Amino acid sequence: MMQASAVSALCLPLAVVAMAGQAPEPALVIVHPGPDMPLAGPARLEVEIAPASVMVRRVTFFVDGQQACQVETRPFQCEWDAGSRTDPRIVRVVADLGEGRLVATRRTSPGGLTFSTSTSAVLVPVRVTDARGAFVRGLDATRFRIYEDGRSQHIASVVNEDVPASILLALDTSASMRAKLPDLQRAAALFLDAVRDQDTVSLAGFSERLFTLTPQTDDRGAQRRALDQLQAGGETALYDSLIRAAGLVRTQPSPRAIVAFTDGGDVVSRAAVQTVRSALQAADVVLYLIVGADAPAAGSPLAQLARIASETGGDAWFAPRMDTLGRHFTDIARDLSGGYLLSYLPDRSTGDGTWRELRVELVDAGRGHRVRARQGYIATGR
Repeated sequence: MMQASAVSALCLPLAVVAMAGQAPEPALVIVHPGPDMPLAGPARLEVEIAPASVMVRRVTFFVDGQQACQVETRPFQCEWDAGSRTDPRIVRVVADLGEGRLVATRRTSPGGLTFSTSTSAVLVPVRVTDARGAFVRGLDATRFRIYEDGRSQHIASVVNEDVPASILLALDTSASMRAKLPDLQRAAALFLDAVRDQDTVSLAGFSERLFTLTPQTDDRGAQRRALDQLQAGGETALYDSLIRAAGLVRTQPSPRAIVAFTDGGDVVSRAAVQTVRSALQAADVVLYLIVGADAPAAGSPLAQLARIASETGGDAWFAPRMDTLGRHFTDIARDLSGGYLLSYLPDRSTGDGTWRELRVELVDAGRGHRVRARQGYIATGR
């Protein structure tokens, strides 16, 4: 797979210089919006792809994780209504070529003086399965109902399962993992094989701190090479590492997910498990947690962390046998490929710091249909 490219737009015309006898590498540059521009109101989204001879099947523009438009011929630009928001937006462009793909991402600048309240959109990841456990696809906004503390909310948008996901894969590399590391590396490689081409993955390890092995990319080859370099050592700071992971993935387009493996409980974190909850909620991140140990006692920190994962719309598994890890990792990859991302504007201000309980219902649900969704959020200024 071609490595994703994220190239900043320049004021100078795009130029590609090839060495004698070598074809220039394809390059994708976001032309508009520029790096110092806000994105609001009627806006032009535009990229350039060089050289001009490269075959381009289509170019898809995403803003804050939602598809804005798609074009198949040059010039690669489209008009899009960005609304009245002037806060920073994440623009992501995916160019599908004849062979491979290019990806570029830009965070726009905030606008000037603006009036706003503490209320902004709440993102709700949703998975719908049928009686056989297969994902139910093709649903639109008319098929969902969202309730916040029992109050019906107006759904602003529904993004289907085709939207690219931003994933951080965090793997425990503490000293207790030394003998188990080969099994974990194999299972993580299966996860990388199973995620979709359009999804970007950042690979990280953690023991006493979280460290990044590869940046956010769809280059699976680079990620597998980084997996092979993992070494075990140190103690486990699970909570601190999850908080750091939430901060890293927060800057990426939605939907966002952390997929984490640890072989046991936390040992040396400074933060408490409830701080992990706050960090995940603030970042609108779904947590999938695999623990290489038996199920914990009710009320224990690991049991609390499993409940927090469910609150985000994710899940937790306890798997004492390392040879079952591959199945859990591929199940997570499958889960990430089959969901919806709903958004709504709450009918109350979100600045009071309270917990808001969410409930998602499916209209005209078939027999055996099951909905799994984010269960709530902390109503801080978002």
